[in-house]
Amino acid sequence: MLKARLNAARSVATALLPAEADLEAAIASTANLVGTIVGARREAGVAISVAQDALAELGDTLQGLIRARGTMASAHAALAGNRIELGLRAHAMGDVSDCPPASASLSLVTDDRAVA
Repeated sequence: MLKARLNAARSVATALLPAEADLEAAIASTANLVGTIVGARREAGVAISVAQDALAELGDTLQGLIRARGTMASAHAALAGNRIELGLRAHAMGDVSDCPPASASLSLVTDDRAVA
């Protein structure tokens, strides 16, 4: 029974991590596209109104991708909770870091050596 639960959890973890990476890659490549469009317009010397509609659509796309990243993090946290409920707390599932909390915030980390 434990072996079956471990195998199931590992298969979910194996599918989850690439999905998270794919979302972040989509965010990065879409942001790169936005920057490329802006730079290309400037380089071509055309009016600022050129590609405005496309940029607005890409802005909406980025917003959606960023929201999807947040819900993916929430799903990851929920799956981590399921792992614990199934008695698999002590078993690594192949993640490279701790699972994110359901709601996270950023904090500033300083290096005391850099302060003179």
